[in-house]
Amino acid sequence: MKIPLFLVDIEIKYHPRSRKQWMYFVGTLVSLVLCCFIAYCTIIYLKTETTIQKIEEKKVEMQPVEQEKKTFTLDEALDIIRDHFTK
Repeated sequence: MKIPLFLVDIEIKYHPRSRKQWMYFVGTLVSLVLCCFIAYCTIIYLKTETTIQKIEEKKVEMQPVEQEKKTFTLDEALDIIRDHFTK
């Protein structure tokens, strides 16, 4: 089969192959695609892990401000509760 391509004629010849050769060819293609897919997934996974680590490093630990513990007498506590509910 001749295919004209600009000034060059490309001639494609079909070489009959046995079933075994076709299976090797298909197996090679499938293996290549699988390896590329695994490499792609690995790269994506590593990129997300590094970004997660960078975000965690940037987080600032928030420590609650220690407030003084106030003690109230029973009457003061009841007055505070009454004031809260009357508002």
